[in-house]
Amino acid sequence: MSLAELAKQVPDVDLETMLGNLKAAGIEAESGDMVLGKLAEAYNMTPVRLYNIALGQSGPGRGYGGRGGGGGQHIESEDGGGHGGGPGRGFGKMTLKQYCEQMNLDVEKAIKKLQDAGIKAGPDATIRSIADSAGAHPSEIRTIIEPPNQ
Repeated sequence: MSLAELAKQVPDVDLETMLGNLKAAGIEAESGDMVLGKLAEAYNMTPVRLYNIALGQSGPGRGYGGRGGGGGQHIESEDGGGHGGGPGRGFGKMTLKQYCEQMNLDVEKAIKKLQDAGIKAGPDATIRSIADSAGAHPSEIRTIIEPPNQ
């Protein structure tokens, strides 16, 4: 997916804002035609981390693993810990379908959002396994599948 295609799917963030967020993080994206996965690879980061940076939701932490650089911190503070006993507790053990049901999200839309971010997932996969396959932290998966400003 290109940055321009991503911008069309995110209602509150336009392409210029995404490019500005990337530039502020030291990531040079010449145009909206750049493909998210290829740009992430060029900067040695996961597509999830690049996606978060483009949306202005994460710092410029580099590398795979997703535990550094502030990835996902804003989500845990914004949602008040309403994900089964507090941020991170049990979240990774839930299947994507279970999480979507709990949060009243459409599982097919969640799968599509993950695919658009370069992540393969099925409804019966656990959030942890989805995150591990993407080299990300489970909170980054939450960031992708939940609507902005929730």
